[in-house]
Amino acid sequence: MRRALHLLTLVGLLGATQARAEDGLLGWGLRVELGVGPVEAVGPGGAAVGVVQHLGFQLGLAPAWALRLEGSLSRGIEEGKASWAQAAVAVVGMYRFLDDRAPLRPALGAGLRIGALVASRELLGLPASTDPNDRSSAGFPVSPLLAGSLEWRIGKALGLLLVIDGAWVSFPEGAVWHLSERLVLALRF
Repeated sequence: MRRALHLLTLVGLLGATQARAEDGLLGWGLRVELGVGPVEAVGPGGAAVGVVQHLGFQLGLAPAWALRLEGSLSRGIEEGKASWAQAAVAVVGMYRFLDDRAPLRPALGAGLRIGALVASRELLGLPASTDPNDRSSAGFPVSPLLAGSLEWRIGKALGLLLVIDGAWVSFPEGAVWHLSERLVLALRF
């Protein structure tokens, strides 16, 4: 019975993908993304700016719904100030507005981000430590994530996206709001 349920779920996903023949070069409803952009981390001790690198996959499940899996590396670029570094993976359910044939298509989504994060004591608003090994706080938090995007379709197989997302990352010593903006090149299959 359990295997039959898994098989029906898989057939349903494949059927939803096959029904979207206009979505992508091969009609699979799959999008591969590569992007870069600025990122900010804001904590009780101030804010820090940095750079984020992004690799993602998005699968169209229905005309308006998609499931996105993305990996990102981000790091503060100001040495000696409030800083952080993060390597994370996120799973996001996206609701896409307008028809798939629209040249500009906005989307909103929510999901979870999990990853390794190191934040400086300054960013967390903690007093400076005299111990050189105690300059930061590290964790592997699971964080709620909100995302928005605007896709500009350039032909059937190519798209440009502006993606903005934010996550509230909690540590035992404090919390950091992590906000990133990326320009993403998407290949659609």
